Amino acid sequence: MGIDNSPVLNLLKSTMGYLTKRQETLAENVANANTPGYTPRDISRSAFEKAMESESRRAGLMTTASDRHYGAPSQQKSFNPDVLRATSAPDSATTINGNSVVLEDQMTKVAETRMEYEAVVGLYNKSLALIRSAARSPGRG
Repeated sequence: MGIDNSPVLNLLKSTMGYLTKRQETLAENVANANTPGYTPRDISRSAFEKAMESESRRAGLMTTASDRHYGAPSQQKSFNPDVLRATSAPDSATTINGNSVVLEDQMTKVAETRMEYEAVVGLYNKSLALIRSAARSPGRG
């Protein structure tokens, strides 16, 4: 199994793709905060999980009985975040012009997504550091 085929790294890369796509969607919501009739959209975590499961089935990958199980290492593939679709997710209020974007709600979601992305990037970097450490010959620090 090569580094590119690591189930952990593939999962982290897929999660980064999902979070990037979600951040783009939230940025569109903020950009359209004054557009009459605009309804904010979002990509939920459950949509991401369903899309990953669906893509692994379509690729003929082994399914697992628990979230803690990995498929066969040779079957792990990177997830394509382009399959995710943003769905309508109106905020708590609608203005007179029909716009239902609440900037405070959107900025909270943006901050949460950014923090989650930074955590995943940290895990990804730490995983690579562990792989590099394991690949070093003994005594080379």
